[in-house]
Amino acid sequence: RWNVGVLGVRQAGFGAVDESDLFVGRVTANVFEESSVGMIVTDGDPVSNLDNSVVGADFRYRNTRRPSGRTVEGTAWYQRSDTEGVATDESAWGLEFSLPTSEGLSFTMRYEVVEENFNPALGFVNRTGYERVWVSSGYRFRPVDRPWLRSNQMWLSASQYDNKATGELESRSLNFRPFRLENHRGDQYGLIFRAEKEVLTDPFEISTGVIIPPGEYNNNSASISLNQASERVVAPSFSITDGDFYDGQKLTLTGGIDWRPSSRWYLNANYQYNDVELPVGEFTTRLIQLRANLAFNVRWSWVNLLQYDNVSNTVGLNSRLRFNPRAGEDLHIVWNHNSDALASFSGLSSRESEITVKYSRTFRF
Repeated sequence: RWNVGVLGVRQAGFGAVDESDLFVGRVTANVFEESSVGMIVTDGDPVSNLDNSVVGADFRYRNTRRPSGRTVEGTAWYQRSDTEGVATDESAWGLEFSLPTSEGLSFTMRYEVVEENFNPALGFVNRTGYERVWVSSGYRFRPVDRPWLRSNQMWLSASQYDNKATGELESRSLNFRPFRLENHRGDQYGLIFRAEKEVLTDPFEISTGVIIPPGEYNNNSASISLNQASERVVAPSFSITDGDFYDGQKLTLTGGIDWRPSSRWYLNANYQYNDVELPVGEFTTRLIQLRANLAFNVRWSWVNLLQYDNVSNTVGLNSRLRFNPRAGEDLHIVWNHNSDALASFSGLSSRESEITVKYSRTFRF
């Protein structure tokens, strides 16, 4: 019934940050037939000398035994941080209700509040000082008279952020997917329309020398995607998104290809291109990713990722060798290497290199 997790870290000092102890504790208990209740505690701040702690509780409800056959899920959670020098607006809480299903009608509704000074120093929070409402509904059906079509999924979601202190709108988004077709091979073809509104109170630099001023912006766009099933020996994918972007235009092209020449090899190449034209300036971004994975046997595997982008003008390599002699036991040898680049994978100048060895073992009792 009980699940307990504890993590303790002794962190060396760096810069102006002193040596410190960091702690995370998590306890959950299974209740009813499929539900759970839990608590979490964190203590410490890895990037400052200020005292910081977080306490929280949550309840997760799940019922798959209803007479109708529909699953019902719900979540309620509350967290509060305590940061040295801060006395107010340090809480966050949320509620969620959903009727999930792999076929037919699904529905999810979520409400959450994150106060301005909520600061989980050992976690993360993308945004503070807001109230958010998020609603999503979808419908998936399997036609019996279409031998080439396995399923079609329609989907609609709406989200709105309001400023917690003033109640004024910060951002709103509406996403509508009229269809996502899937054939019996697993290939998918989809279309999405997006309508977004952003209210900027401060200017921000989106690219070097390109500063978007404060104001209200309506960004409408459409995206079409084609993805071949990953079970194929060669599986290409492609998507194109075009639409408004902060009183300008943005075109995004994404393409990739998976190649599985044998049961041991997996090769992949991905490319993303963004062309942005704004009244205050223009810029383009490019991201290139190359993957090569090799399974020598059931115990030894080798995973590699090589990546370049023209914003940082760097090439990064992550290479991981894994030894898994038995279930619950792993040895990882990881090599990370970064280089400055004059162009994509050319004119390389080594910046830093790092080797990490990690061993883990699970004891069952």
